[in-house]
Amino acid sequence: MRLAYIAQGKLHLLEESGKARQIDSHFAQDFINRSIQIAERRAWKSSGGSGMWAGTNLWNTKEDFDPARISISFSDVTPGGKDGEIVYCLQTERVSGMFTYRLEDNHETRLFHKNDFPLGDICRRPGEDALVASLHKPSGVSHLILFREDSPHYREITEGDSRDEAPHWSRHDSAKLLYQSSGVGRNGEGFCTGYGPSALMQIDLASGELTTLLEDERRDLLQPRTNAAGDLFFIRRPWQAEPWRHGYFLRALKDFVLFPFRVVRAFIDYLNVFSMVYSRKPLKTAGGPPRPEQDLGRAILRGRYLNVQKALGRFQDKNDTPALVPRSWELVKRRADGSEEILARGVSAFDVGADGEIFYTNGTGIFRLQDGAHERVGRTWLIEKLVLL
Repeated sequence: MRLAYIAQGKLHLLEESGKARQIDSHFAQDFINRSIQIAERRAWKSSGGSGMWAGTNLWNTKEDFDPARISISFSDVTPGGKDGEIVYCLQTERVSGMFTYRLEDNHETRLFHKNDFPLGDICRRPGEDALVASLHKPSGVSHLILFREDSPHYREITEGDSRDEAPHWSRHDSAKLLYQSSGVGRNGEGFCTGYGPSALMQIDLASGELTTLLEDERRDLLQPRTNAAGDLFFIRRPWQAEPWRHGYFLRALKDFVLFPFRVVRAFIDYLNVFSMVYSRKPLKTAGGPPRPEQDLGRAILRGRYLNVQKALGRFQDKNDTPALVPRSWELVKRRADGSEEILARGVSAFDVGADGEIFYTNGTGIFRLQDGAHERVGRTWLIEKLVLL
């Protein structure tokens, strides 16, 4: 067992021994170091303000920027074409880059970078150096593209007013590609207002035939995967027409009821800070288990806003792994005869090996599912994706 996962925009490797280590991009760190040096040399220019006339560098960062605010994150990862190699994407606000990385000697190679090229859900075609990925566009749609890892040139293999994501090559026929697709809803001005339920699709690249594998008008079907036996695995969750407005009335009512208590708490916090400044003694004592240092508040995962603070409320022990998604997010196994089995609940991402080995995450813990037993093999905060290597 060896897998890679992305958590809070950082890439990690979970070894067979169970130890996890973070993978750092040398290119990203060199870029940050060069940016800091350039900012220090040109500090006298920014003192007068460069405004709209400031230049930009490779990653579209203004010359008078604050280097401490540079944000370069890993957007996706997939196994490489050789053993012990992975391919990943680095993403900034405007630019995407693709890299290969050898795990044995930590050697990184840049394949290409492009402006306004936000890639996600990359997947390698078995036995080839061809990759498929989801290319997100400003209009709210995303299409699947096919390209070689040594070239930024690509061709789109899906089209239409839809959001096509999570591609996976069928383990029975490498010419067939599975993915999730949802229609885009627009208003009279043409602006995106929401997405329809995600359905599981299959496209045959040899014939161009498009097939709907599974759809449900009341539920999203996400992240299709297959094993060598021909079973189909996916995540099923209730569909929300406008997920950012879900529970708006209840939240507004809750805010109204709790307003007086929050005012009192704010006043106590103010007095506590005042006491710490002048007497160096707090008015209230800290308690409870240690929690993640970063105040995440709310996060977006697979198009849904997650209430991370609610998950923090279930954080009872330093070794806890509270689910960041509801139990209604189900990992489902669908056999060739059409029968279904719910393998796990509260699943935000997963991957399946050719031999049927299953790993999944609830957002804070990584679990192995084998013979009906759920074994935790890792833990961290806000896991976005995992992939078997």
